[in-house]
Amino acid sequence: MSIVECNVWPKKIEIVNSNGEILNDSIIGPYDQGTDLTLICLADNDSFNHTSVIWYDENNTEIDSTFYTESNGLWIRNELILKNLTYKHLNAIYICRGRNGHYDIRKHQKYIPTYIQLDVNLRPSQIRIVLTRNSMYPTSKMYDNDSLILIADHPVEFECIATGFHPSIEIRWLLRSKNSQLIDIDLHINAPIIQFLPRIEYDGNLLICSAMNLKMENNSESIAIQPIRVYYKPRLTIIPIGDDRVEEGSDLRLQCRIEANPDVFSEGIIWIQDGQVVWKTLSNDNDYNHNNGIVKATKIFRKLTRAQNGSIYQCMAANEIGQNISEPFVLSIVENQSFIKFVDNIYKNKLFRGTSSSWHILHKNNSNSHWIRLDNNHIMAVSLALSILTLIIIINIIFVIFSSRYCCHSKQIDTINENNALTVVYESSI
Repeated sequence: MSIVECNVWPKKIEIVNSNGEILNDSIIGPYDQGTDLTLICLADNDSFNHTSVIWYDENNTEIDSTFYTESNGLWIRNELILKNLTYKHLNAIYICRGRNGHYDIRKHQKYIPTYIQLDVNLRPSQIRIVLTRNSMYPTSKMYDNDSLILIADHPVEFECIATGFHPSIEIRWLLRSKNSQLIDIDLHINAPIIQFLPRIEYDGNLLICSAMNLKMENNSESIAIQPIRVYYKPRLTIIPIGDDRVEEGSDLRLQCRIEANPDVFSEGIIWIQDGQVVWKTLSNDNDYNHNNGIVKATKIFRKLTRAQNGSIYQCMAANEIGQNISEPFVLSIVENQSFIKFVDNIYKNKLFRGTSSSWHILHKNNSNSHWIRLDNNHIMAVSLALSILTLIIIINIIFVIFSSRYCCHSKQIDTINENNALTVVYESSI
């Protein structure tokens, strides 16, 4: 008696998902990055031929052979669990093969896909912010620690480079301040390259490029953060300490206030009067104060004279970015106020309370019953009038003295004319 071995193959082999839905397409998905995926391979059970179901990768490497018979005894089941889908799972091929003791079922089931290929939505694996070649400019250094150095009001061009995403991304540019408050600087959406104009107030802020895969439901964003430093030439302001109208003979105190990034050179601050350098305040002088990035320097100009009225004062400083000079301060010298105080005292003592309209500069203001204070022009007019009056009096005195000393002597001659009228004639001789 001879024994003949007969192999009976399973009728079909199927790939289904965790919901039991048959995956008839060779490409399945897309699935979002970071999610888990369960693939189930089923083959009809043949208890006589000991059917097995095994998963392979695209290189025919066995990756899962843990199959079992379902409780109803009709199917052989193998579950392939892919955890945390990532870049390596994009376009990956997984093959399900069913075998009995001797044969490969897949060769006889050509009308049912026994492999699948994954489609995965991916956010960028790498993203960075770079300056384009159009933005390169000479500086002594490009970075201050991790911060990119930019120059105020010098336009640059940034590019956001993202790789490893699928299928597409949207790019957004943001500028975030030190206190994490968003700043609106009119940055473009979905533009990998932008024109950026640094401003002084952007110093220390964070430039952010955000790349987002809009097809993903959650956790779809990748960002690149670039801290920036904004360097600028010194900004100088010159101001008087006290009244900007200085009395003749007094001192003028000027303060030069400087904001700069980086700091001004140690050579200090140059003081200029009428276009000529008159002084230099060094960084180690007592009049030089540096606090919280702001420099304050003080200069005293002694015993001002009337000839210095209208003089122009400026201060100048330099740093690594360049040199700058302040707006001019124009000196205004006024007369000493002691004479004005004297006239005020006269008003208070009511010595000049004339009501004549000819003394209008000394008249009483009827609206508020206060005496009007003379200004400089009025004082000069009164002084000139007094001088002219004094000169006239002196001339008259001289004339009287001269006349009495050198005038002729006269005698009276009485004559009677032909009309018998008496005529008085004075005959004089010198």
